[in-house]
Amino acid sequence: MNPNSWQFDRQELNMLELSLHTPTQRLSWGRRLYRFEVAGQRYWLKFQLASSYSVLIDGFNAEFSFYQHALAMSPQPTFLPEVQILENFEFHSEQVSAALILKDLPPLLVRDPRQLSCDHVIHIIFKMLNAVEELHQMDWIHADLKPAHFLLAGSTCKLIDFEQSQTIGGTGHQQTINATPRYMAPELFHGEAKTVQTDLYALGIILLEWLTDQRLQAASYQDWAYLHCQSLKLALPEPFQDFSPLLHGLLAKQKSQRWQNIMAAKRCLMTEIE
Repeated sequence: MNPNSWQFDRQELNMLELSLHTPTQRLSWGRRLYRFEVAGQRYWLKFQLASSYSVLIDGFNAEFSFYQHALAMSPQPTFLPEVQILENFEFHSEQVSAALILKDLPPLLVRDPRQLSCDHVIHIIFKMLNAVEELHQMDWIHADLKPAHFLLAGSTCKLIDFEQSQTIGGTGHQQTINATPRYMAPELFHGEAKTVQTDLYALGIILLEWLTDQRLQAASYQDWAYLHCQSLKLALPEPFQDFSPLLHGLLAKQKSQRWQNIMAAKRCLMTEIE
């Protein structure tokens, strides 16, 4: 490994001690996700083998293409994690056409907001808003935001898992892949396309769960649809009441009444918290 850039060569990967973290079913569909450690730093190795399950193949290809696009930008987006792309190599007797290696970073939302000052909570929310806004300014949406996709590198918020990412207004394999029901905007349950506003809605649910310290509960896809389309409650605990206007703008049931972009959400946050 080059210590200055932490780039791994193909032969080195085969000599490392790796632990497999792919769920059993996805393993049978060709997905491989390994974690390993070098010099006290942990990394993830991710790739997709050929299989008959096109959803995973399309997802990995979408993420791989996104990273290729983002890495070619100058300057590179600040939300982009450090990533290495490897192509066409043999890994433990498996032929790998493309792979991604990323640093294992800590989650951004690991702290209980009730144990933080209001300024610190605002600071964390702004980190999240800035990361998503930068992605949208690239004319891309994430299309599957959830808490685990917000990581922290130093003082910078990083985004990961771009398997459902797409260009704004674009179509593609995402039309056949559901987002995570817990974070799905109401219009997605009616078959509408993913947009900037569906990213904003998912961000609103993430913040609602973080600030209330309660995960939304539903037993089925239909129950999730009912919750998001009809019964979602936006009650925040007393210390966080000032964030209510922000959440109402992110979580409006009608897409037309939701914030139209991240800048509108940031303006609301700055105005209401002053």
